[in-house]
Amino acid sequence: MDIAISIILLIIIIPTAYAAVIGAPIVPSTGKNIKRALIEAGVGEGSCFYELGTGTGRVSREALKMGASVTGFELSPLAWIWSFISLASVGKPFRLKFRNFFREDLRDADVLYIFLMPEPIKKLAKKIEKELRKGSTVISYVFPITSREPERIISEEGQANIYIYKV
Repeated sequence: MDIAISIILLIIIIPTAYAAVIGAPIVPSTGKNIKRALIEAGVGEGSCFYELGTGTGRVSREALKMGASVTGFELSPLAWIWSFISLASVGKPFRLKFRNFFREDLRDADVLYIFLMPEPIKKLAKKIEKELRKGSTVISYVFPITSREPERIISEEGQANIYIYKV
């Protein structure tokens, strides 16, 4: 019995730790500015929204409620389950992939949302340049993409900065 519990814990802990290393630890995006950023980025009926590292699913859930076609990527089993439950509660179709987004094709995204640490953002910037089509929008929560100039910065006292970029 103890070995079974240990194996289950390892199955949960290892992917969660790996996800934290390659992207970011699970920290929910918060604040009223999230919906504003989605609106300013053009999320709505018919838009294709990708979230890299869904965490609790809060941002993808909002995009889904706004009518977007949502695809999320998450490597942590616990966060994937949490996101799945959150998105399923909206009652609209969505895709939630248990995959490393660095290995996925992002070219269909109209809007790409990231809440990653600075080093993974640097690595992702190259992928964005290669894969996203001209006119796509990238929303970066908290940390900027230092190799690009943001189109807008949503900044409000007591809230994290949100950077919006056009490809």
